[in-house]
Amino acid sequence: MNKSKAILKSRAKSNALIIDKQIDKAKLRFLVFRVVKEIYAIEQKWVKEVVKVRGFTEIPGTPDFVIGVANIRGAIYSAININRFLSSKEYGLSELDKVLIVSNGVTEYGIVADEIIGFSDTLAESISEMPDNFNDIYREFIEGICKNGALILNGRALTDNKKIIID
Repeated sequence: MNKSKAILKSRAKSNALIIDKQIDKAKLRFLVFRVVKEIYAIEQKWVKEVVKVRGFTEIPGTPDFVIGVANIRGAIYSAININRFLSSKEYGLSELDKVLIVSNGVTEYGIVADEIIGFSDTLAESISEMPDNFNDIYREFIEGICKNGALILNGRALTDNKKIIID
């Protein structure tokens, strides 16, 4: 009987934590964008601006997820392909002419996109945990997945983690 109570108590605690997370997420606003066939969303507070660029200058010796650098109003930003970084499948040609400048106030760089879908205030209501079959190496960069299939990016990990920030 004590073992059953312990199990039930553990379940109650984990369910209570999920409700607390949902209350906090109810106030969040996300920018939703598409890279080829994949849909992503990132909390608005991590996005400094969104711009359209004409091209990128490749930098030799960088990882394959780094597209290159772009001059945006006199500032040079590196730009990454988030699909390649997260080891998603390559689906062929894409425009990749829009750049989301992500920032934590110190570190800033661009994430390329094919389409900016827009802002969503209701996306947080449908976030669930990542499936177990997702690549564990990059799990820290994904906060969850939505009913519409959008992967929710972790802005803190994207701006602080050494796997993506190259010195």
